[in-house]
Amino acid sequence: MNPHPPPWAQAPTWANQPSGLPKHPRFFFTDGNAPVIVDNTLYRLHRYLFSKGSWYLNLGEQPNYLWESKKDFDRFLTILYPSDYSKHECETAEEWASVLTVADHVGMQDIRRLAISRLAECAGPVDKIVLGHRYNVTEWLAPAYLALATRTESISAAEGVRLGVDALVRLAALQDEIYGNLRSYVNPEKFAEMFASKLAI
Repeated sequence: MNPHPPPWAQAPTWANQPSGLPKHPRFFFTDGNAPVIVDNTLYRLHRYLFSKGSWYLNLGEQPNYLWESKKDFDRFLTILYPSDYSKHECETAEEWASVLTVADHVGMQDIRRLAISRLAECAGPVDKIVLGHRYNVTEWLAPAYLALATRTESISAAEGVRLGVDALVRLAALQDEIYGNLRSYVNPEKFAEMFASKLAI
C-alpha cells in the first residue's frame, strides 16, 4: 500500500454517505457539482473552477476525500471564491503557505505562482527555506540561507526544529565559509589591539 496517498482519493465507505456530514457554512454550494470531504466536513464546489489542475479529472458526483487540513483548504478556496474581488483575504505568510500547499497538491499552477509571488514579499528566510525545499522554489534558497547565515540573532530552537538537520548543516557550512573568508581580510595585530583596548588590558 502506498504510504503517501495523493491529495485526493475516492472517499472511504463512510464518506460516501455525505448526508450525515456537516456542510461547510461558506463553501457548500447547492448548484455545485463536485462534492469534497475535508476533515469530516462536506464541501460542494464547482468543477469548472479546477479545470486547469490535475485534480479536475478526479472530481465528479461521488465525494472525494482530500488529504489536507480544513484550514489550508479553506484558505485556498478564498482564492477561487473571493468575498471581495479587489483584494485577497490571505495576508500573512502562514496563510499564503496554506494556499501554496493545496495549489501544489491539486496541480493548480496559476494559484501556485500567485502564492509564491505573495510569499516572496511577506515570508521570512526560515519560511522560504522550509517551503522552498518542500515545493521546489529554488530561487528562494540561496538568498534565504545567506540572510540567516549573516543575521546577528542566533537560530532559535523553534527555528531549528522547522529547518531540520539538513538545512542546519547547510547553514553551518555557509557560515564557516563566510567567516573563514572574513578572517583572511582581518589584520590579526590590529584585531588584538582593538580587543585589548576594549578590555583595558
